[in-house]
Amino acid sequence: VTSSGYLGIRDTLLCLRTVTKMLESVRVEGFSLTAVSDFDKAALSAFLQEMSRDEALCEATYLPPCMSHEEACRWLESYAHTAWVLLYKGRPIGWWGYDSIKCLCGFTLPEKTFEREVWLIEEFRGRRLVREATRLLAPVLIMRDIKYLVGITWETNASAVRGMSKAGFDRLGRGWWHWGDETPGW
Repeated sequence: VTSSGYLGIRDTLLCLRTVTKMLESVRVEGFSLTAVSDFDKAALSAFLQEMSRDEALCEATYLPPCMSHEEACRWLESYAHTAWVLLYKGRPIGWWGYDSIKCLCGFTLPEKTFEREVWLIEEFRGRRLVREATRLLAPVLIMRDIKYLVGITWETNASAVRGMSKAGFDRLGRGWWHWGDETPGW
C-alpha cells in the first residue's frame, strides 16, 4: 500500500491516505467546523433529520434514512468524539467523521487505519471543503494516533472519486463491500 488509496462499493472505491500528508491544503473563506459534542444538539438533530430524507445521500453514506429526532440524537451520541459538523458562515452544510473500518472489502490495511465518513449538502460540493476540513482536522487525527484514513465510495460517485484523487488518495481497487443490512456489491 502506498501512502494513500481507495476502494468502492459496487464499483466501490477504497482510498487510503497518510494523515500527515493532509496538512497540505487550500484555505476556504467562511468555512469552519466544530466537534459534534460542541454543537447545538437540537439544531444538529434537525439538520440530520433533514439530510436523512435525501435518498441519494443515505445510499452513498452510513447516514440512516428517515431519522426521527430520537434516532438522530442516538446516532449523534455514537459519533460524539469522532465527528465534526462542517459549517459555512455558521450554517451546517456537512459531516466529517471517522470510525473503525466497517468492511475491508478483501484488502489488508495497515494498523491504525480508520474509515472516514464525509458528506456535504449538494450546493456545497466541489468547493474543496472536505479537503479543507481534513486539513484542519489533521493535527487532531495525528494526536489520536490515526495514521491512515480509508475512503469508500461508489465508483459512479464522480464527485467523491475526483475529490479523493485531488486530495492525494490512491486507488487500491474494487472490492466486495457488505455491512449490516445494507445492499452488498462490488
